Amino acid sequence: MSITELIIKDKVCINYAKSLAGDDYKDLLSDAIEKILSLENKGKVFNNKYKSYFYLTLKSVLNDKYRKKKVKEVELKQQHLEMKEETNSISIHQKVLENFLSTKFKDEKEQLAQVITELSLRMDKKEIAERTGYSKELVYQYLNIAKELIKDEYNRVIFNKR
Repeated sequence: MSITELIIKDKVCINYAKSLAGDDYKDLLSDAIEKILSLENKGKVFNNKYKSYFYLTLKSVLNDKYRKKKVKEVELKQQHLEMKEETNSISIHQKVLENFLSTKFKDEKEQLAQVITELSLRMDKKEIAERTGYSKELVYQYLNIAKELIKDEYNRVIFNKR
């Protein structure tokens, strides 16, 4: 009779697996038997010490599962933190853009930069130039002005400056 057959028929071995894993004992038992089979196929013979070897293997498999679970938990927490940071970053950028677009500028160039920026959210630069009658170079100049104003607003939001 093979070692795996001895283990499967041994009530003490089954009860030990149940005591360690509860309702999931069949999965644990199956993984431990697979590990024993792989060693058995490599020529290792356990003879009459199959119970003690089974107990050690069972604990080893259980520890491996626990480690994998912990690694997954750590990875999930890390992913959650990264997603949270990304969401915060998006909301900060959105707030900065909303602040910029809702600001009442006194300077005419800044007002035009604001309008062109708002248009650029809905159409490309060539279309803006065609609709406004401005050259593409002038559209880019106003967008560069807007870029600087948005950077200033970003610094104000991030560092609470004004």
